[in-house]
Amino acid sequence: MKKYIIIALSIFSLLLTSCDKDPVVTSLSLDKSTLALSQGATGQLTATIQPATIPSTSKLGTVQWSSSNTAVATVANGIVTAVSVGTAQIVASSGSVTATCNVTVSAAVTSVTLNKTSLSLKVNTKDSLTATLLPSQSSAVASNLLWISTNPSVAKVDNKGKITAISDGTASIVASIGTVTAVCSVTVFTTIQASLTGDCL
Repeated sequence: MKKYIIIALSIFSLLLTSCDKDPVVTSLSLDKSTLALSQGATGQLTATIQPATIPSTSKLGTVQWSSSNTAVATVANGIVTAVSVGTAQIVASSGSVTATCNVTVSAAVTSVTLNKTSLSLKVNTKDSLTATLLPSQSSAVASNLLWISTNPSVAKVDNKGKITAISDGTASIVASIGTVTAVCSVTVFTTIQASLTGDCL
């Protein structure tokens, strides 16, 4: 009987030790290994910690962010802000585990122009807008262009500038990068619009 009690106590002690042992971060990764931004623009980095069972709200699950060159790019909670032209490395760390992203900052975009400033579309048809950035930017920077519709129930736009006509009405398609924007006015109709001339009366 005494032998069984000793064995039970040993097992219980092992269980307590196992429960008290702190989890260990085994890996940390970022959703981007490189990031290209124009001066004044921002970009988002997302960190993933393994094992996934570690809550992000715990001290162990908290990610610390730093920049190797704050004169070029700063970072706070994964949001990278491009300060001046150059390169910097953003470092995310949790304990002794780290991950990095190389950031390249180019000259600030001074203007955005669209190939069309107005557009008429029939419901369920599509068209595309092309944006030109000045000064000329790399394709990586151009991919940061943000496209939005002021009235997506009338016309929606994807992140490549492709417009889809949804229902009758008007909407503005806005392309922006940083604080620089360009606008295209879109009119959507159901039937072909006839001009109001004397022949139509």
